[in-house]
Amino acid sequence: MSVNPASYNSSVDFRIPNKTPVINTPQDLQSCLDEIYNYAQQVIRALQPLTGVSKGPYTIATLPDVSVSIGGLATVSDGTGGKWLVYSDGTNWLYTDGSIAV
Repeated sequence: MSVNPASYNSSVDFRIPNKTPVINTPQDLQSCLDEIYNYAQQVIRALQPLTGVSKGPYTIATLPDVSVSIGGLATVSDGTGGKWLVYSDGTNWLYTDGSIAV
């Protein structure tokens, strides 16, 4: 995939507030995980022009065709063991640890 660097919007702001989370309850943990997930979504949207990042979230069954998404990233809502970020190597959708998602 060829990307024109002039088309990249480098002004995208995807900062997480500078704070240390306090996790005392399951709700606190869920809130922290939601913030991390939202941050990751922002990063993916910012990288889309450079990497062919796919919009999502998808389910494993609804991921785009892997052969036309080489190098692309996507998020899934039903990943194994809570995993949610996948990338295409042109043959498979893989989790970031290298295990095969599809």
